[in-house]
Amino acid sequence: MWVPLVVLAILSVFGGALNLPHWFPAEGLQGGLHHFLHPVFATASAHLSFEGAPESQEIPLMLVTLVFIAAAVAVAWWMYGAQPDKGRKVVASLPRSVVEGSRNKWYVDEFYEATFVRGIHYLSESWLWKVFDVRIIDGLVNGVARTARWIGTVYGKVVQTGQVQGYAVAIMLGGAALVLFFVLSAVGV
Repeated sequence: MWVPLVVLAILSVFGGALNLPHWFPAEGLQGGLHHFLHPVFATASAHLSFEGAPESQEIPLMLVTLVFIAAAVAVAWWMYGAQPDKGRKVVASLPRSVVEGSRNKWYVDEFYEATFVRGIHYLSESWLWKVFDVRIIDGLVNGVARTARWIGTVYGKVVQTGQVQGYAVAIMLGGAALVLFFVLSAVGV
């Protein structure tokens, strides 16, 4: 599992270097990703103007984030690396529900499975497949096929009688209709 994490960490470092803050001393690297994506977000920038946003908040917010990260790393190192016995005592002193919840990732995966995965599966199977696909889509396709078959049957019974005299009359009427059409179009009607 560590190989994908290392790859993502390296890509994150280089990805972050593409969009260094405006106050970073390396010339030419500031906001490169922002300027590269500007055509994509031009419409959004026109509607959401960040002009006049206080840039003085940028550094303190970054420092607060880094302090919290450093504190979390220090506590984890103390509990599991430097003083594992004290870490076990701290874990043992916590309520069982907190320990079990933490070990089971606060049941987020189970909640996601129960709501979204099963919900989408139920919706897909019971409505999209059984109703929409089978009844509507297949119904339309099968309806077109039944209609074509019905038209062919009616056409075959009415027009295709097997009598040559009827075919000759049909050809003559078709030719007369074509002649009439050309005459009327030449006259300008």
